[in-house]
Amino acid sequence: MLYQRKQHKPYSRKNIEQMPNVCKNKVTIISCEAAELDEFVKNELQFQNSEGEYYFNEDVERILKRGKNGIMFEYTSPGAPPLEWFQEALGRYPSFWIKDHWLDESGLAGIWIGSVDDTGEQLVRSYEWMDLCLEARHFLFSEDDIFAANEMIRDSEFESDSNLDLTMDKKEDVESCCFK
Repeated sequence: MLYQRKQHKPYSRKNIEQMPNVCKNKVTIISCEAAELDEFVKNELQFQNSEGEYYFNEDVERILKRGKNGIMFEYTSPGAPPLEWFQEALGRYPSFWIKDHWLDESGLAGIWIGSVDDTGEQLVRSYEWMDLCLEARHFLFSEDDIFAANEMIRDSEFESDSNLDLTMDKKEDVESCCFK
């Protein structure tokens, strides 16, 4: 396996600051060589147990799509996307076109696309941006939190006051609350 997850000590209150951010990766690999893709899946994404059965590594969250010449999967890496792993994979499997769309907990996001040209040179393009952090995604897109709180307010003693509208059911209300 080219990319090996670092073994971390169990996190305690003393070393919680050392815990890396989780980086979620949505990876697409396409290859005109089906045998290379099969070899990659077998050697890089799976492990074989003592009974000879294959299982996906713990970092592979799920396979989204798998075809003869392509695979899409979600992958978790500690701290940052495994760009070195992708570059090494291109060296071992030159028929690959690899795309990784990634997002870490802090909101740093990016896309990395790599392939190998006819001369054997790796062609890599990447772009990074600040996206929503984990807390913002949860707050902005979890109806349970925002709207449940508003329902509690609506059902409370203030409900009888017709001049007091504390509901956030309009986009403008959510934006003004979150992006001050």
